[in-house]
Amino acid sequence: MEYIVVLICAVLSNIFFQKIFLNKNIIDKVNHRSSHSVKATRTGGIVLYMTLFIYTVFLYLDGFQPYDFSIFIPISILFVTGLYDDIYNVDFGLKFIFQIIAAKILIDLGFVIDVFSIFGYQYEFERIISQLVSIFIYLSLFNAYNFIDGIDLNIHLETIKNFIILVLIFNNSSIKTLILFSIIVMCVNAFFNFSKKKKVFMGDSGSLIIPMLLIIFIFEGLRFSDDQNVIKYLFIIFVYPIIDLIRVVFIRVINKKSPFKADKSHLHHLLEKFINSHAKTSSIIVTTTCIIQLILYKLLIN
Repeated sequence: MEYIVVLICAVLSNIFFQKIFLNKNIIDKVNHRSSHSVKATRTGGIVLYMTLFIYTVFLYLDGFQPYDFSIFIPISILFVTGLYDDIYNVDFGLKFIFQIIAAKILIDLGFVIDVFSIFGYQYEFERIISQLVSIFIYLSLFNAYNFIDGIDLNIHLETIKNFIILVLIFNNSSIKTLILFSIIVMCVNAFFNFSKKKKVFMGDSGSLIIPMLLIIFIFEGLRFSDDQNVIKYLFIIFVYPIIDLIRVVFIRVINKKSPFKADKSHLHHLLEKFINSHAKTSSIIVTTTCIIQLILYKLLIN
C-alpha cells in the first residue's frame, strides 16, 4: 500500500511543482547545448527529495529509525545548492564550496573511505588521508553524475538501474525501503521527462543528490558486512559516470579549455548524433553499462 501512496504522491508532486515553475516562468531555456525544443522545468530533483524527506519525517514521528536521519543534512545542502543553481544559475565555484561542505559532513557522519583492498592486498588510510581521499572521490562522483544528465532518460535509466542493482546486492539492508521508494519516484520522473510537450528534468537539485544517495545506500548496505572495501562498490555503481568524467576532462584539458565548461562532448551526446534518438541512446548506454557492471561484480566481488 505504501508503494502505491508513493507512486500517487510522485505523480501529483510532478504536476504541482511543474505548474508552479511554469507559472513563474522558471524554465530550462533552450540554447545551443539544449537537447529539447519544448518547455521544460527542472523539478524532478524536488520531487525525489521531498518524497524521501517526508518519508523520513513520518518515520521520525512514528518513532522508528531504520537508518541515521542525520544523512539528510548533507543531502539537504546539496539539494538546496542544486535548486538555487536551477533557478538562478550560480557560479560553479560556489557550488563546489557547498559540495565540499556536504562531503565533509557526510564523512563526519561516518561515511568515510578508509580501506582499500585489491587482489588480496589491503591498505588502511590514516585519518587525514582517508578524509582527503573521501572528499576527492565524493566531489568527483557528484560532478561525474551531473555530467551524464544531458539527454532525455539518460540519468533516469542509469539511476533506476543502479538502485535496482543495490537492492539485489543488499537485499537485507535497513535502507531497502528508501531505495525502493527512490526507484518509484525515478520511474515517475522518467515518464514526465519523456513528455512531448512539457518536460521535467532532474536539474542540479536531482543530479547532485542522486550520487550522494547512492553513496549512502552503499555504505548502509555494507554496514553489517565483512567486506568494507567501499571503493569497489563505488567503482561498480559509478563506472559509466567515472569513464565519461575522465574522458571529457582529459579532452578539455588537451584542448586548453576549462574542465568545468559545459559542452556536447559527452558519450551520450556522441552516441545520440549517430542514433538520433534520446530513448534509444539512453537504452543502449544503460544496457551496456549494466553488462559492464555485472562483469565487474563477478571479478571484484563475487
